Amino acid sequence: MNKTYLIFRHTFLQEIKKAGYIVMTLSVPVLALLAIGIFKLVFPAPAQAIVQAAPLTTEGYVGDPNLANIIVPGVFALLLGLSLMIGATSLINGLGEEKESRLIQVLFSSVSVRQLLIGKILALGLTGLLQVLVWLLSMPLLLSLASASFGGFLSRMQIPVNFLLLGIIYFILGYLLFAVLSIGVGAICSNAKEANNLALFYTLGSFVPLWTFSLNMFFPNNPIWVGLTIFPVTAPIMTMLRLGTSIVPAWQIVASIAVLALSIAGGLSFSIRIFRMHMLMHGKRPTIAQLAQSLKEAKAES
Repeated sequence: MNKTYLIFRHTFLQEIKKAGYIVMTLSVPVLALLAIGIFKLVFPAPAQAIVQAAPLTTEGYVGDPNLANIIVPGVFALLLGLSLMIGATSLINGLGEEKESRLIQVLFSSVSVRQLLIGKILALGLTGLLQVLVWLLSMPLLLSLASASFGGFLSRMQIPVNFLLLGIIYFILGYLLFAVLSIGVGAICSNAKEANNLALFYTLGSFVPLWTFSLNMFFPNNPIWVGLTIFPVTAPIMTMLRLGTSIVPAWQIVASIAVLALSIAGGLSFSIRIFRMHMLMHGKRPTIAQLAQSLKEAKAES
């Protein structure tokens, strides 16, 4: 446990000191402030409110969906997706750099694979959570400033604590899922560039709910959205978006969280085995047959 903490502490401090992390964390609220300022310069008089905000609950907004109802879940889902994608990319780049520099071999001489991966996952998860918290803490100020430009309807929106807690739960589960997928991808690829290209399948796949958001607004009860709510890769963003357009039954949220948790547990076991067998390989990617054989051997040894 002490070695895991040392890896966690080193990775966390290393990540929060990176210029890219600091810029990305501050860029979202700063760009939002610039957008609000530019809008006020172009349209000095406050715009007349054409929509009314309905109360938000943990089951969704009460009443018909409108612009005011979907702003907070939409923005939250977008920030959630960006944070998950950034976290996965950071983990892949870190593993790729250590693999290319052969540092990973030095680390394996003093720590186990499980200690190394758990320490990195927890550290990058915490950095991502801090990033999201900064964005959330800036949201009330941004909504207040934006409300003055749009007739004041945003100021009447209330965000319950339960909604924020649900968002944090989905962030944690979504990040852990992306982390275990990134571990497996980073292990079988020879460099970070190749791994990032392969990771696009699940990082971009998580944005499918945002790409289909307009259809979700017009057809909120379509069974497709239920499937995307339960499917692990799209579950975090899809659930947040559906809370703004329809009432999400409790069983769907419970099923979504359960499937995410099971996927993380199974994916972690799979990824650690793949990592242990192929992380030290250089110059070529193992075939599917080789991966299957490695899993059989690892299972037999355990």
